[in-house]
Amino acid sequence: MKITNEAKTIIEQLLKENGSDTLIVKIGVSSCCGGKSIQLDLGNAVDLPRISEINGVKVSMAEEDEKQLEKVVFSAEKSELIIQSDECGCGGEGGCCCH
Repeated sequence: MKITNEAKTIIEQLLKENGSDTLIVKIGVSSCCGGKSIQLDLGNAVDLPRISEINGVKVSMAEEDEKQLEKVVFSAEKSELIIQSDECGCGGEGGCCCH
């Protein structure tokens, strides 16, 4: 997983506004596109079992999700967080889907 400097700024602001210090990233089941989805949440490192630091951002993800998330890039466009991947896509009403 990669977090660009532009995405880092947005994520850090979201964490600060919500009193959190860690971005939680999960792979879940998506009914919208028949595949898997990237799910995001905010939390605090002291409450989470597994923490990595990516471009200065604390990130929590399950060990079993790491392989699917390794090509994911968090970037920003027009001050909005964008999630990009060869295997996953995001946008519109459908959310983020991984096949």
